[in-house]
Formats: sequence, C-alpha cells, structure tokens
Amino acid sequence: MIQNKISLRNNPFQQQDRRSLPRQRLFDWQKLQQNNDCSIPSRYHHCSIIYRNYLIILGGRQNDGRLPEELLTFDMDTLVWSKVPLLGGPLSARYGFTVCTDDQDRMIIYGGVGQDNRTFVNKIELLELCDAKGTYARDKSNNITFKDLIFERKELYIGTINIARAYHTANFFDVDKKMYIFGGQTSPQNEDNELYVLDLSTSKFFSIIT
Repeated sequence: MIQNKISLRNNPFQQQDRRSLPRQRLFDWQKLQQNNDCSIPSRYHHCSIIYRNYLIILGGRQNDGRLPEELLTFDMDTLVWSKVPLLGGPLSARYGFTVCTDDQDRMIIYGGVGQDNRTFVNKIELLELCDAKGTYARDKSNNITFKDLIFERKELYIGTINIARAYHTANFFDVDKKMYIFGGQTSPQNEDNELYVLDLSTSKFFSIIT
C-alpha cells in the first residue's frame, strides 16, 4: 500500500490503470442492520464460522471475565440472532480456541483457555446438527434451517497425549480427512512451532516432524 492506495496487478475491474486504485473503491464497510437484539454480550478471543447461510458465534471472553457457553447464530437471510439449544450439555467455556468444519458437516472445536483464565484446554468437542430425536440433518435434507433443529455436542476421546494449547490455527483438509493444527501457546510462557494432525476417522493425534 502506497499513500493510501492499493497496488494492483492484473486487476479485472480496471484495465486502463493497473498501478493503483483508491482504497474506497474496493472496500465499503457498513454496520449491518439487525432485526432483533437477542441480548448478545460483547466479547473477544471468540470464534465465528459460516455454516450454510448462518454465521455462528462460539465462546470468547467478556469484559467482566466471564466466558459465555451459549451457541449463537445469525441468519444472514433474515438478519435475526438466535440462541441454539445443545444436546449433550453446554459447550466448554473457553477462549482463544479454533473451530472448523469437516466433510461430514460437523464443527470441530479445539483448544483454548478455560474458565479460570489460566488453564489451557485439552479437549476436542464435535457439534453436529440434528433434530430433538437425534436424527442428523445431513441424513434428511441439505436444505436445512435451525427452526426445528439443534446441535448435539460430543467430546472426542484422543487418549492421554497432552495437546492443550491456545491461540493456534486449525484447518480441516478434506482430501485426507484430517485436521492440521499449528503453533499457539501450550502455557502462558511457552509457544509451540510444531505441526500436529488429528485423524478424525480414528481419533488419533500425532505430530509431523518438520
């Protein structure tokens, strides 16, 4: 960026001058109108993810130190916030964690800092969309809504390996059906530069030598 302009190469939107374009032509931030309040508290170090046509908000830390456990959804068609009930108990209170989706339409929640603001979480939770009887939405229809559906929470058992960490990255790779986890803190004084892999088909967790 040079003098509040963005350098462009092969820009399809402006063929005559490829050197620069005023920033305001590319980016136009605006506050999104919401059709309800839902009494959503402010938070930070939370996670969000796009799931179908919903924005889902999980976890985080509030200014008063509390860690919210509810699952919030924002319908991007109706612009309405909702709190979604969970089967299997509330989410583990945490912040500084990661969430991603796999090829089975499940959300995978990993790591973070716990309720005491000191303990690093050694837990993986799966969230899967289903109805109140436990029938999974992917078995019924791809055109689903949250109106009559809820999430079922499950803990993924991974053995005794210590994988507690926070402020890391995690991504699911649908080619080999594995989640790749890199870096983060394993304690307030220790950072990590190793790459780990979680095989969701076998619940095996191992590191990659780099």
